[in-house]
Amino acid sequence: MDINTILIIILSFFVIILFVWNIQTEKRLKTFWRGKSGASLENSMTSLIKNIEALEDKETELKERIVILEDKIKQSIRGTDLIRFNPFKDAGSNQSFAVAFMNEESDGIVFSSLYARDRMSVFAKEVKSGIVGQDITLEEKSALDNARKKIR
Repeated sequence: MDINTILIIILSFFVIILFVWNIQTEKRLKTFWRGKSGASLENSMTSLIKNIEALEDKETELKERIVILEDKIKQSIRGTDLIRFNPFKDAGSNQSFAVAFMNEESDGIVFSSLYARDRMSVFAKEVKSGIVGQDITLEEKSALDNARKKIR
């Protein structure tokens, strides 16, 4: 055997190996392009793009709803407090109270009740931006301050 024959045999061997490797690669590519269910890669990509677009639309919708809900939460009652007290030192017990309800914007209302043996009086005072339009008692002020602290 001369050198040319040996080179031809070695090169033929490499050609056969490359041919087998090429066939396997083609099979993998056909499977990739066709997909497992026989659908084309193009159909799979189109489906994925539609799903992504639907998710982006849903994300936009949810972000809009979150903004609306955050605005509603700011206006809802978030801080409350109740102070019970006895306005008359010589009679009765802690039947009187001051209760405050506030939102994040420091708007709300303060109710207070003064209890005596022969009568009971209830007062309501509006709070706008943390300011009460009428004079308030120490108990009402304390209820407002505590309600304001509870807002997070």
